[in-house]
Amino acid sequence: MKKIIISILLATVLSYLMINAVLHFENNVICDNFVRIHIIANSDEPYDQIVKMGVRNHIFTKFKNEFSTLSSKDAAIKYINNNINLISDEVNNYLENIGYSNKAAVKITFENFPAKVYEKFLLPEGNYNALKIVIGSGMGKNFFCVMYPPLCVSENVRIEKNVKTNTSKKYTVNYESRIANVFNHILR
Repeated sequence: MKKIIISILLATVLSYLMINAVLHFENNVICDNFVRIHIIANSDEPYDQIVKMGVRNHIFTKFKNEFSTLSSKDAAIKYINNNINLISDEVNNYLENIGYSNKAAVKITFENFPAKVYEKFLLPEGNYNALKIVIGSGMGKNFFCVMYPPLCVSENVRIEKNVKTNTSKKYTVNYESRIANVFNHILR
């Protein structure tokens, strides 16, 4: 009886280890096919959060054609590396044009992201290459999504220059939503 219990326990442990190995391998395969975008706001103040989303929209709009023609993860990373200064200039010019006093640092990184549920699938936690944009001190909430293939829900936010009063900042935000077709791009 003792041998049977040990055999069952050993089989259970081996099964668990094999399943974990397969899931870890599948996770790495998934992570190896995506490039994320990660934008961190200066602070958690409402205006800084709106600026963060404005930066996101500006980048998605400005580089829409380029991002949509990328044929692989390697092509996306190469594009980012070859155009990192252009992307940085676009972000910082945008910030200046809306009257925002902070600058942004732009770089490509390899970092851990939490699991994220998109419209019809789960992108697992793991290490991904990412276009990272840190606005000002980078102490605020962040936005992350998938740059390649483009899977993000895009909300276009227009920001007018803030008008200061004695009591608070005033700003106008207009939202327009559109959802990218996730599966057509993945299945190509």
